[in-house]
Amino acid sequence: MIGRIIAALRAFLRRHPRLERQILALIAPIIPRLIPVINRLRGPDCEAWFARYQASTPEDDAAILRALANSSPAFLVVVAPGALGAATRASLRDQIAISWRAVEAPDAAAALAVFKGGFVMLLDQGETLERHALAAFAIAARRNPSARVLYADEDLRDASGKRCAPWFKAAFDRLRLLQQASLGSAIAFDAALVREHGLLELRGHSLALAATNAAGEDAVHHVPSVLLHRSPDSAKAPWRTATDPQAVRSILAQDKLGARLSERTERPLHITWPLPAPAPLVSIIIPTRDRANLLGPVSAP
Repeated sequence: MIGRIIAALRAFLRRHPRLERQILALIAPIIPRLIPVINRLRGPDCEAWFARYQASTPEDDAAILRALANSSPAFLVVVAPGALGAATRASLRDQIAISWRAVEAPDAAAALAVFKGGFVMLLDQGETLERHALAAFAIAARRNPSARVLYADEDLRDASGKRCAPWFKAAFDRLRLLQQASLGSAIAFDAALVREHGLLELRGHSLALAATNAAGEDAVHHVPSVLLHRSPDSAKAPWRTATDPQAVRSILAQDKLGARLSERTERPLHITWPLPAPAPLVSIIIPTRDRANLLGPVSAP
């Protein structure tokens, strides 16, 4: 009930920006005291939701062990130089049913050369894994034998260690990936794919683009579970800020479809695609019935 009232108030103020500015100016001194109260009134937070719906119980552990009893892929975890801190190391030690080896980036090429099978993950400064993260990737790989790139959901740990800002990702969309870093950091790459295409020197958006391009869309699979926690210092909206325009231009040049990346600097990236001949018809859906001021301008010849 309280949540609906707050949402209605926000919608009303958006329609009256001058009134919104006046009210914000009046309550600015007490906003820090209001926010905790509003959050309590709105109900359970992300931490409570995860504790209820995604906690790894002993029954879950037993099911994972049964699912991976016969064999499971090993993982090579590559971390940025100096990034294998106590929290990251602890999250790796806690992994269920999976063997792994962690190396810093300068030693990754030598480690990959002798690494047998399995998957490669890259972790940045302060990133940690859920205790069943590697097992979830391994089970997904078993269910999808053709998978060469697996990606999962992720969230953020704030300075107090509390989980927040969950990022629930959509099914793989190559066009979205060209415009946003839509796979994030929670990605497991087939080790042979990384080795065959020399991808170990790449990072972030450029690595996701190159790997998915080499693997093909049918070999990219989403694991619908929050498996990675970004550090408090990471970007709040990495799908917007962590894009690599140069890597996108390279992919578009390889496609030879005539698409080009706009020079605009805002995110997400904007790609202009050539129109086919003859040009297609376009339908416009306007979610209104009685607003002539909206219908008039768009329907005028």
